[in-house]
Amino acid sequence: MVVLRMGIMLAVVLVVAYASAMVRGLSMTPDYDKIAKIEGLGRDGGKLARQPKPRDDSAVDGGDSDDPAGTSGDHGAEPSDQAVEAERYGTPIELDAFREHYETGNLVIDARPASEFVKGHLDAPLIMNVPADEFHAHLQTLEGFRGMPIAIYCTSLECDLAEELYYELEKLGYTDMSIYRPGWQDGILEHGLPTTTAPGLN
Repeated sequence: MVVLRMGIMLAVVLVVAYASAMVRGLSMTPDYDKIAKIEGLGRDGGKLARQPKPRDDSAVDGGDSDDPAGTSGDHGAEPSDQAVEAERYGTPIELDAFREHYETGNLVIDARPASEFVKGHLDAPLIMNVPADEFHAHLQTLEGFRGMPIAIYCTSLECDLAEELYYELEKLGYTDMSIYRPGWQDGILEHGLPTTTAPGLN
């Protein structure tokens, strides 16, 4: 009887010990899923490994989702013809209007140096050589054309002598002026306008 009781007690102790061990074992097992949710970790091969963050394409593209090509920050693009023209001084006149201007007897001013003018210039009914840096010497003659249409040209599209003369005359009150920007090389010669070496208006 005593042996039976001892056997029962021993069995109870073993059951309790086994249950206690099971409880401790479960509580010591890491909850990987919970850890992954809290710390942003993932389980890889039984080990915890930090997962990479999703790529932020907006940071690569400059942050502009409406500009997938990333061109909004491109400052190296060539300026448009309109933008270049906006930076030039004076009112431009196109070829057809320029031709009509001089054919109807309106004054044309060649703003190139005199040494270039004598080699060849536009053959217009009324043309005058007024070098931009010598315009004061021609003010008396120019006074007779105040208020009348005046077209000015110089050497080429890159030349700014016509703009300089336009600016100086504008300060003196001349208003109805325009600039044939292509000038002698890129306009008159290029389009086959009439030329001559005859003296102009003095």
